[in-house]
Amino acid sequence: MTLLNALYSEGVTTLTVEHPSPQIDTLLRIDLGDDATATVRFPTPLDEYRETREQIQLEHGDAPYSDLPDPHEFVAALTGCGLVELANREAVDEYLEQVCYPAIEAGDAPLMIGIDANIFPWGFPEQLGIDHVTGAEDAKGRTPTNGYALSNGVVEELRWQYTQHHADALVAAFGDEFERLAEQPGGAKRAGRLGIRAYQSLIATRNVDLVHSEKGDSAIVDGYVRYDEAHYKEPLLLSNDRGFINQATEAGLAAQRLAFKSTLPHRTSVSWRTVAEALYSLAMQFGVVRLPKVTLYGVWTEKDDQHWRNDEVDITFRGSQSSVRRPIVRHRRIATEYDRLM
Repeated sequence: MTLLNALYSEGVTTLTVEHPSPQIDTLLRIDLGDDATATVRFPTPLDEYRETREQIQLEHGDAPYSDLPDPHEFVAALTGCGLVELANREAVDEYLEQVCYPAIEAGDAPLMIGIDANIFPWGFPEQLGIDHVTGAEDAKGRTPTNGYALSNGVVEELRWQYTQHHADALVAAFGDEFERLAEQPGGAKRAGRLGIRAYQSLIATRNVDLVHSEKGDSAIVDGYVRYDEAHYKEPLLLSNDRGFINQATEAGLAAQRLAFKSTLPHRTSVSWRTVAEALYSLAMQFGVVRLPKVTLYGVWTEKDDQHWRNDEVDITFRGSQSSVRRPIVRHRRIATEYDRLM
């Protein structure tokens, strides 16, 4: 938001969000409105993005290809930040209306959210309004759910195991900006690292039960079955994986699939806050994105655990006298003081 406010104050109201590689080029076009809303356009169809990614593999090899999110992962991040709607949002809402808001006072079991690895990085419980802290209460003061039941089998699937020890192939394919990605997670591992960050945040700020299991769908579902039998609590499992949801349902567990769209809309209207979250998500997914006057790094060589915990990106100003530097510093100072007072 600090960046958006600074750009807007300097008269930059139309933003192109670009990958440094001219082959990928523009990811989003954003028009910032005067009423804290924005119009976002998606200039590249998913099929075209898929073909470009495959062409990069042919020309530059597996490392640059793998560093780019596949189309499904790209849509998952856009959906998680609220730019794109779930493909089955109506069905999801209908199901959640049936199972959420347990009447604990009448003997209903507490409802605990379980999250699969394929959606963990993107904060869907809050977006769906079912987080027990941020979700709206019903007329009787009940929260939509009562906490989280998080599987260590899922967490192990998210573990950060890979670093981009050298970035020579990325520099050759995408440009000099990628020199700064050395020693940082590459490709889908960036989403996994975000998932670990989300897990740590839930452990620190939410009511969480740990569910013990090995990795793999069957083992994770079995772990939730044992949890369900051993506690007077009901897990509600969320996943993008149809097979995982089918196994959970067959085992008698509450479960709902979150389906992603196979195409992008031409345009959408969202809040500036959603735009800010989208910029963060894209910087994390692609490692580097360019906006007018600035370059955003989701990861950089010196990024450490504290940077991850603080959800930080690195802003590099293009041009030694970038006109947006001073307003960013000013807006950041105001935002920091506001946070301190609150």
